[in-house]
Amino acid sequence: NKLFKKEMLEQFSFPEGVMNEDVPTVLAILLVTKKISYTRDTYYNYVQHENSQQNSHLSAKRFDIFKALDELKKRINFEEFHQDYWDMIVYQQLIMFLIYVPPKEENFMVRYRFLKEFYRFSKSYQLRRNHYLWNFLERQGVYHKLYYKVFLKLHCTGFQFLANCMISFYHFYRSHVTHLVIKQNI
Repeated sequence: NKLFKKEMLEQFSFPEGVMNEDVPTVLAILLVTKKISYTRDTYYNYVQHENSQQNSHLSAKRFDIFKALDELKKRINFEEFHQDYWDMIVYQQLIMFLIYVPPKEENFMVRYRFLKEFYRFSKSYQLRRNHYLWNFLERQGVYHKLYYKVFLKLHCTGFQFLANCMISFYHFYRSHVTHLVIKQNI
């Protein structure tokens, strides 16, 4: 869904062998380009495969996002730009991933090991200081806001086992309590 001038792709090539290889390339180009055009026309269809790396379960390859963000930081001096750009990228690439992807994993120990490793990689990003996270939380309902705040506090302070228990509790609550409330109201 994007076309780039050849010179831009020569300046910001796609790193090979990593997942999320588009992050350091596409975002770098979007940040430095002087002109962006848009069309509503469709020129190709994008197919997502269920078994692709991007749609796979939690695997070590998922941590390539940190390599991609490190590469983006090497390519772009975010001090020249407003810090807001970096905060938005971290929000979209890391925080939304942490909130929505690990909870899909049903195996407690797989999820726990993944959260521990994610924490190790994400410590330097200071996720809880990201103002986009707090804007997101303000738009949530009371229970989701509470869940996300507790989950993120546990995760960002290194309590991965408890953060993982929060996910399990959330699964239990959604499958048992929520359905009972809906049935009683009908």
